[in-house]
Amino acid sequence: MIKRLILTALFLSLGLSQALSNELSNPEFTSTTASAELATDPGFDTGTGWSTQAPWSISGSTATHNGTAAGNLSTNDEPVPAYQSCMVTVEILEYNQSSNCEVRDTFFPSKQAINEFPSTDILYDCNTGSSPTDFALRAKGTDLTTIVLGGISLKTLTLDNWTEVGTRTATEHTCYDPNQGLVKFDSGGTVFSIKQALANEDYNMMLNVDTLTSGTVVVSDGGANSYEITSAGMSGFPLTIATGELYISTKGGAAASFIIDSVSAVVKSGDLSDINGLLLHVY
Repeated sequence: MIKRLILTALFLSLGLSQALSNELSNPEFTSTTASAELATDPGFDTGTGWSTQAPWSISGSTATHNGTAAGNLSTNDEPVPAYQSCMVTVEILEYNQSSNCEVRDTFFPSKQAINEFPSTDILYDCNTGSSPTDFALRAKGTDLTTIVLGGISLKTLTLDNWTEVGTRTATEHTCYDPNQGLVKFDSGGTVFSIKQALANEDYNMMLNVDTLTSGTVVVSDGGANSYEITSAGMSGFPLTIATGELYISTKGGAAASFIIDSVSAVVKSGDLSDINGLLLHVY
């Protein structure tokens, strides 16, 4: 909300009365569509599709870890397609944080802790770990405290109004977090993009790069017109669309890892020549 207010003020200060006329749909990346349920038995009703390493057990529509030793709870039927943007929902009935329960880095690229009780914990990431098609959870507590789960839901996500361009691999992909409105790009050097239809016009563009770890963000029409961003923060720039589409991409030929959280395309009616200078004072 603060960023939107700043953007509006900046546009108005430059005489751009159309600041609120963003021509893009889902510009803050908060709308996604979830797949059908992928877990064979998400509610632990039968235990089908799950492997339990002691001291985990499945009974009475719950999965329980009794805290006597570290152990894994994992799927055994490879229900999740590899290298997808995933939403994992864990229903927590009983949990002691000292038990240290986390999604393993065999599924996600890095471990993610389960630490909400009593509640439902929702985790977003790509399944690019060493065994990406089988979900795995590990409880490491040995203090005799109990973890009881009422269900684990596994779904993949697509980003509404945007289309992916590229083949998903362990190194080339995008991940979506609609809760925070984030799109994470990772590339080992191949171009990977999201695109949206956009009428052929001259636009004043705004793109906020939340984090840029490596590489270059390329905003283009997929043809001759493009703009490159190499640092985190808000950027304002003119862009001509001549192909009927807007692309946000990694730059080919080099590894890239960055996160974006909003984009705006306003039909050009003013000059953005000094907007980056204003943004430097704001940020």
